[in-house]
Order: sequence, then C-alpha cells, then structure tokens
Amino acid sequence: MPQPEFMFDEASHTYWLGDDKLPGVTSILKAAGLLEFPHSNGSAMLKGTYIHRATELYDRDDLDADSLDAEIKPYLEGWMKFRKDSGFVPELIEAPMFHPHLFYAGTIDRYGVLNGKKVLLDIKSGSPHPAYKVQVAGGYEGLLIGNGHHIDKFYSLYLKNTGGYSLQEITDAALCRKTFLCALTLYRWKESHL
Repeated sequence: MPQPEFMFDEASHTYWLGDDKLPGVTSILKAAGLLEFPHSNGSAMLKGTYIHRATELYDRDDLDADSLDAEIKPYLEGWMKFRKDSGFVPELIEAPMFHPHLFYAGTIDRYGVLNGKKVLLDIKSGSPHPAYKVQVAGGYEGLLIGNGHHIDKFYSLYLKNTGGYSLQEITDAALCRKTFLCALTLYRWKESHL
C-alpha cells in the first residue's frame, strides 16, 4: 500500500500526511509546556517569517535585496556575514519533512557542511531559550535521522538587528533527544485524553 502524500501548508503552517494532520516540533514543545511565548506578538512572529524568507531567497540565489524592508536588512546582513565567515554550504534549505515512524513534522532551517562536518543549523532572530536546544537537537534531529541523514553537530544561529550574529553549538544532544521524545509522548497522551 503506497504511503499517503506529505504536504506542508505554508499559509496555515500545518503539516499533513494524506488527510491526517501531523503535529509540528514547535507545537509539541508548546503543548508539553517547554516553549511559551508570553511576550510574543503577531508582528514579532511575522518579522521572524520575513527574516527566514530573506535568508532562504539569498541561499537560493533568488533575492531582490532592493525589495527588503529596512528592518529585515540587518538580519540578512548577519546571515550573509555568517556564510562568508564560516564557509557554510547548505544542502537543505527551509525543508519541511516528517518522521516516517513517529509521525510528527517540522521544517529544517538549514542542513549542510560546516568545517567538513554535517551540521543542523537553526536560524533565530530573538533571544535564546533553553527549549530551543530541544527543538533543534531533539525534534529536528529526529526528522533528519528518520529520513536517512547523518548529523555531526548542532547549532543555533542568532541573527542580530545590528548586522551581526552569534553561533551557539548545542553540546547536550543526547539529553535533548530524550526530552523531545518525552514531550512527544506527553503531546500524544494529551491528544488522546484531554
């Protein structure tokens, strides 16, 4: 029997496997109480979306830099500086995928080569949060591994409104994996019982 088609609906930011809606990594962490955004508002989330889109278009060599909003330009400059400084070569760019056995989904910001190593890189434009490590080295890592990719290192890259960046390596991946699986289990239990 053929596998149902996997789809990502960008407008609603939802993931589907055939007619079944799959939970996303961030939704799983929110439901488990690990991620909350009490001070977040729609404009901050929209700004993050625009920053991601600008870096994506840059990496795909399809960016019209003159069309960028002035507020987004410094973040893109930080991304461009990181690419130049590090020599990072992306292989996957804003890639939606699902785990074929655990049936959750997410969008990988970047997967590629940095200093000769296969790395998973998550792009952030806000302040660091401890659960981001679980998001990257737990949830997103599972997606890549579940789809046959190898990862040597994990990073969060914080782009700054000054045109700079801060690269933070995630070194406790084993704990992040366990924590994410606990969050997924809690998410499934809540879906079934509450």
